[in-house]
Amino acid sequence: LWDETGNAWAKEWILGNPGDFLQLSAKKLRIFMGEDNTGVKWSMKGHDKNAGLLYELLSAFSTLWWMGIWVLVLVGLIR
Repeated sequence: LWDETGNAWAKEWILGNPGDFLQLSAKKLRIFMGEDNTGVKWSMKGHDKNAGLLYELLSAFSTLWWMGIWVLVLVGLIR
């Protein structure tokens, strides 16, 4: 019962505050995508300590890749 009530309140808040919801979703996504515990940082760990630019480029590509995947998921859910 409490789960259904919580879901109903969440949906009500989202529908009543779509701008705030999008801002919070974007912030959460930046935090979620900002962690690099298993991506480029992990794969380069212990190799070249001076690969700053290479790391930045690979990290940016990885982030764009995953953002694209999430956009495709969102489009798929909307359609």
